Amino acid sequence: MNFIGLLWALDRTTKTREKHALLVEFLTTGDAQEVAYGCTHLLGQQSVTGQRRLLRETAVSHLGDETLFEAAYAAVGDLAETLSLLINDPEAVLDRTTPVIDDWLSDIAAIQSAPSPPEALRHRLSQGPAFANWVFLKLWTGGWRLGVSQGLITNALATVTGQPQSVIAERLMEAGSPDRSWLSRMKTPVSADERQRSAVPFCLAHGWRPELADTSSPDEFIIEYKWDGIRCQLIRAQGVTRLWSRGDQEITAQFPDVVEASQHLPDHCLLDGELLVMDSGRPAPFQSLQTRLNRRRVSRNLLNSHPVEFRAYDLLRLAGNDYRETPLHARRALLFTLPVAHSETLALTSWEAVDAARAMAATVGAEGLMLKSRDSLYHSGRKQGVWWKWKRDPMTADVVLLYAQAGHGRRARLHTDYTFGVRTDNGEWITVAKAYSGLTDTELKHIDRWIRQHTIASFGPVRQVTPTLVFEIAFEGIARSTRHKSGIALRFPRILRQRLDLSIDDADGLSQFETLLDDSQ
Repeated sequence: MNFIGLLWALDRTTKTREKHALLVEFLTTGDAQEVAYGCTHLLGQQSVTGQRRLLRETAVSHLGDETLFEAAYAAVGDLAETLSLLINDPEAVLDRTTPVIDDWLSDIAAIQSAPSPPEALRHRLSQGPAFANWVFLKLWTGGWRLGVSQGLITNALATVTGQPQSVIAERLMEAGSPDRSWLSRMKTPVSADERQRSAVPFCLAHGWRPELADTSSPDEFIIEYKWDGIRCQLIRAQGVTRLWSRGDQEITAQFPDVVEASQHLPDHCLLDGELLVMDSGRPAPFQSLQTRLNRRRVSRNLLNSHPVEFRAYDLLRLAGNDYRETPLHARRALLFTLPVAHSETLALTSWEAVDAARAMAATVGAEGLMLKSRDSLYHSGRKQGVWWKWKRDPMTADVVLLYAQAGHGRRARLHTDYTFGVRTDNGEWITVAKAYSGLTDTELKHIDRWIRQHTIASFGPVRQVTPTLVFEIAFEGIARSTRHKSGIALRFPRILRQRLDLSIDDADGLSQFETLLDDSQ
C-alpha cells in the first residue's frame, strides 16, 4: 500500500477502528520513505506552504473564467478537490502500491521553478487520475479532512512499535526529518527516563444508569463534581512539567501558568485532573477555556484575564512508584498530601441527595457528578462498574434556520451546516448557534432541497433562507459572550429534531436564552 492507497481507503470509511487498521497496514507494509513522508504530512508537519495562489491561478487559467472557477469552488468546497476534478486524465490508472511521495516532491520543486508554474502544474495534472491528483495537491494545501487526527496516527504508531502513545507523541516532536530511518526511531525501546516522562492511558467512565441506585448505596462510591474543562494528565519528571490531553496531544506550551504552579510538586509525579479557567475562585464556563486553546503564544494579558488551574482528582505515580493498581481511596489519600488544587469528595448519604447535587452542579461551575467505586483501580479505557459520569440534563430550545452552508467530504454537495436564530423583543432576527449533527441522511437531503428552493440571498458558499423551519436543539451550557451579537454562547449545540409541529411564532425568543443563562448562574 502506498500513500494514495492509504488515502483511497481512508476516504471510504467513517469507522475509527477501520481507519486504525488501515494506518497500521500502511506503517507495516509501506515503503519506509513513503511511511515517513505520509505520516508527517498527515500530521501537518511537512506540507508545502504558500502555494494556494498558484493552484487558483492554474484553475482559472484552465477554465478561462474566474467567475466560473468561483462557482465550481463553491460547489465543491475544497481547492485541491476542485482542481483535481477540473484537470485530470480519465483514462489514467490509479496506482495504489508504488511509492509516490518522493517523486512527487521532486515534481513540486520542478513546477515551482518552471518559467510558467501554472502551465507546468496544468501539464502535470493532465497526466494523472483525479484521485491521485487530489492527493498530490493536498500536499500543497494540507487540511486532509479524512477524520484522521493526530491521536489516531499516534495510536497506530503505538500499535506498530509497541510503545506508549505519550512516548510516541514526544518522539514525534523530536523525530527529525522524515527519512528512511524515521519509523525505526519510533521503535527504539523506552528508556527509564522516557517512562517517567510519559503519560498513561486514561481511565474512562460509563454513563450512569438510574437503575444502579436500586442495587447500590452512595457510600460505595467516591462522589465528586464532573468539572467542565479539559481532562489532562500532569507529569512532573526530572524538573520538567508536561501536560498531556485526553485527545492524546501535548498541550504544555498552551498553559505556562499551570506549569509554573506545578514547580512545588515532587519529582516523578503523575496526576490526573482537569484544566479549568478560574473566575474569582470558581470554575468559569468552558467557553472561557476555549480562549486559551491552540495558541502558540499566550500573552500576559490573557494569563491575567483567563487564569487556568489544574484541579487534580487522582494520583497515578509518585516518587517513581506506579499506583494504578492501588485502590482509589488510597490513591486519593496520597493525592491530598500534595501541594496541588484537588477535587473535593462530596459527602452524600442518599440517592436523593446525589440527584439534588447533580441538578445544582451548574451553580459551582460543574456539568454533573462523577461516581467512582471506592476500591477501583486505574484501568485503561472504560471498564464496566468502575467509574460513572452523571451529567445534569441538557438545555433545549426551539430555534429557526436562518443560514446554511455545504458540508465537507461526502457532504460537500449538501447544505448540512446550519446557523440558527431567534427573534429579539423588537422582532429582529439574531443568530444564536451553529450545528451540523443530529439529522439522518434522508432528513438532510430533504432539507437541502428546501434550502435551494427558499434561498433569499447568498454570501459566497453561505445561503440565507426564508425563516420558516423550526428545529429543537440541545446544548450542554450557556455563557455570556462579547464575541457574538446575541451576547451568548452555547456549548456543544446539536440538533435533536425538526419541529414540523411548530411555526416560527412558536419558537423561543432571545429572552428564553437570557432566562436559561440566569438559571445556570
